[in-house]
Amino acid sequence: MQKAPSPVVGFDHDLKSQLTGMRHRLVDRVYLAAGVLALLYVPVLAWRVHDVGWHFQLQLHAALVGLTFLLVLLLPRLSLSLKSATLVCLFLLLGLIGVFTMGMVGTGYWWCLQAAVMVATLYSIRAGAVVAVICALLLMLSGAGFISGELALPFDLSFHVRSPSAWAAFLVVVVFAPLALLLALGSYQSTVERLVAQVNEQRDQLERQVGHDTLTGLPLMRLASDRLAVAIKHARRADNKVAVLFVDLDGFKAINDGHGHAAGDHVLRQVAHRLRLAVRDEDTVARVGGDEFVVVIEGLVDPEDAARLAGNINAALARPIEWQGAVLPVGASVGIALFPDHADDAESLRRLADAAMYQVKRSGKNSYGFARNASVVVRRA
Repeated sequence: MQKAPSPVVGFDHDLKSQLTGMRHRLVDRVYLAAGVLALLYVPVLAWRVHDVGWHFQLQLHAALVGLTFLLVLLLPRLSLSLKSATLVCLFLLLGLIGVFTMGMVGTGYWWCLQAAVMVATLYSIRAGAVVAVICALLLMLSGAGFISGELALPFDLSFHVRSPSAWAAFLVVVVFAPLALLLALGSYQSTVERLVAQVNEQRDQLERQVGHDTLTGLPLMRLASDRLAVAIKHARRADNKVAVLFVDLDGFKAINDGHGHAAGDHVLRQVAHRLRLAVRDEDTVARVGGDEFVVVIEGLVDPEDAARLAGNINAALARPIEWQGAVLPVGASVGIALFPDHADDAESLRRLADAAMYQVKRSGKNSYGFARNASVVVRRA
C-alpha cells in the first residue's frame, strides 16, 4: 500500500510554487516597465542624435532599446531563470556603458545600482552585495581612466549641461527608471506580505491537523500526553493533584452496526461537545481513538473533585442523542487515576486509568471508578 504524502510536503511544494509565481510576476513587471522606459527614451534618443550626432554611446543605447523591445515581445516564451539573468545583464550593460563613456556625469551608476538591487531581490542579498562591489570596482576603474586621460567624454561637457535633450535623457533614467523599479518592488513586497500571512494561517491549520482529531476537533493523545506531562510538573511544584480520566462509550458498536457510520460519527461529535461542557475550561479533553477519550484534570486538591467531574461526564453522556428521528442511547465507563496517589508519571497514569475503565465495564458500565494500585473502586454514577 502506497504511503500517503505528508501534508507538510504538500505545503512546502505549494509554498515554492507561489514563490516562483511571485518572482515571475516581479520580473515581468520590471520588463514591462523597461519597455515603457525604452518607449519614452526613443524620442529622447532621436533628440540626442540630432544634437550631438550618431556617436558610439547612442548607437549602443539604440541597440539596447531594440533588445528591450524584443525581450518584452518574447517574455511569455522565456523561462524565469533566463528572464532574470537577461534582465540583470541588460541593467549592467546600460550601467557599464554609461560608466565608461560618461563617468560620474552620466547615469551609468544608477543602472548598476538597480542591477545590484534586482540581483539581491531575485537571488540573494550576498549575490547583490557581490554585484554592488564589482560595480564599485568598475566605477573606480572608470574614474582612474578619466583621471589619467585614457578615457574622455564624447562631447563638450559645457554644451552637454546646457542641452535640453541631455536633461530629458537624465530625467528618464534618474526619475522614471527608479520609480518604475520601486513600484514593481513595492508590489512584490505587498505580495510577500500576503504570502507570509497565508503561510502563517496554513501553518496554524497544519499544526491543528497534526495535533487534533479531524472528526471531533479534540486534541489527539500525543498532544494530551504533552499537556499531562506539563500538568504533572506544575502539580509537583504546587503540591496538588492531577487526574486522568479514561472514558469509553457504552453501546457505541450497536449504534454503528444498527444505524451506520454516519450515525456513529454524529455520536462522537456530540460526545466530544458534551465532554468539553462537562469539564472546566483549563482541563484537556482528547480523543484516543475509536470511541475512547481521555480527560486531563489539573490543579486538584481533593480527589472527590475528580469524582464529581466523572459523575458530570456520566450524566452528560447518559442523555440520549437524536439522529434522523431516532434516539440513540449512549453511556460511558470512566476510569480515574490520580497523581501522585496512583502513579508519578504520565504513561503509568494513563495505563492505570485505562485498566480502571475496563474494570468499570466489567462491573456494569455507565459508572466511574478509581484505580487503587492494582485494584479499582467502582462507584455508580
